[in-house]
Amino acid sequence: MFLIATIYCGVRSSDKLFSLLIFSSLFQAGSIINIGTLGIQPYYFVACCFILRTFLDRSFGGVSPTVFRGKLPLLLFCVIGVGSAFTLPLIFRGVPVYDPKVGVDFFRQSPLQFGLGNVAQAAYLGVQGCVVLSASKLKADPAKFLTSYWASFYFLLTIILIQFICQRVGVAFPSSFFANNPSYYITNIDLQNWDSRVMGTFSEPSLAGAVLAMFTGGLLARVLNRERKFASLLFVFLALAMVRSSSAVAAVIIVAFLLMLNSKLYEFPWYIKKTTFKQISILALVGLGSLAAIIVSPLRQSLLVQTVDKSDSLSFVFRTTADLYSLLLAIQTYGLGVGLGSNRPSSLFAAITSNTGVIGICLFAILAFQLTRNAARTTYWVGWASLALFIDLVLSGPDITFPPMWVLLALMARIGAANSVISRSIAQIPDGRKINQLMG
Repeated sequence: MFLIATIYCGVRSSDKLFSLLIFSSLFQAGSIINIGTLGIQPYYFVACCFILRTFLDRSFGGVSPTVFRGKLPLLLFCVIGVGSAFTLPLIFRGVPVYDPKVGVDFFRQSPLQFGLGNVAQAAYLGVQGCVVLSASKLKADPAKFLTSYWASFYFLLTIILIQFICQRVGVAFPSSFFANNPSYYITNIDLQNWDSRVMGTFSEPSLAGAVLAMFTGGLLARVLNRERKFASLLFVFLALAMVRSSSAVAAVIIVAFLLMLNSKLYEFPWYIKKTTFKQISILALVGLGSLAAIIVSPLRQSLLVQTVDKSDSLSFVFRTTADLYSLLLAIQTYGLGVGLGSNRPSSLFAAITSNTGVIGICLFAILAFQLTRNAARTTYWVGWASLALFIDLVLSGPDITFPPMWVLLALMARIGAANSVISRSIAQIPDGRKINQLMG
């Protein structure tokens, strides 16, 4: 299906390919082709075709250079990441690491050695960097791609709801249709068992929770700005309860709290804005209503085990230990790290720091902040979506090349490039610089 869709969109335009790329980022557990025990995700196939089509458009169409915030740190991070994958495993050979093929459970460590995983991660990071740069060169209005973004959200939400309904009525959901990649261990959905979590189109519930947190962060911002109805949050909160990811719930709560602080509820001298107070009150009622519905349902005990009581579990001990050891790896390697694809902790921060070193994590923080600034003026809610995603990944997402994260970064680069073109056009008219200053 993705092969046919990619050929069709590739013939039409690079804009359609990017819309398909946004949608394909949801199919992390899928494979467009299997070679033995290895599978190629639809995302990377579409991404390579998208990069090639954009390159051809630029070569024969005379695409002008694009400017957006975060371009330089993006290039530097990709260069350092790819370079570290081929050099640091040889320099620090034998250092105990958490092998990505084994995982973080049982405190099992393996001696560091250069392998296929380093080459694969370097290739993935190179593709992701090219995706961001290619997206910035598109000509279509960013609003077109934001429509694809929200359509992907509703698709994932629908799949999660259908999976949960099938689980409750005892009907097997055809998960193998989405999860057919032999490279991943796919979590099974136990029928008629409330403790069994659903995971949408992903290989495990925590990854689905991370993407749900990203969408929910942006939706919360739009709801408080009266661009969406509060009723839409009910289905999202229920989906979060079905996935039961503690990091996703924590990310949504943190973003909701920050949004309320940013809503300017109070004005000097301590005057309460009625409209803002009403929005926050309704949001609180929706949240409490969803929580009450979950508490009286059989989901209550499972949700408590997966969130509140998660810190008492053995898995939490394993993951926390892996994160702390990964930070120590950066110290042991003099701040250089052990190379991209060499160590797998349980946090994005620990993963970047232990694999690409102090320079790598600093560059990634700068590029994430700068790319988020691209969307600050016109599509503010994208920044809140990225904040929710990063909080979730810092808590429990070690995948440096996580496709939904890089698709969001590519979206922000496209928005920044479009804003840059508008600013340059305004600057060419009389008093244009004054207009740009007024716009921000």
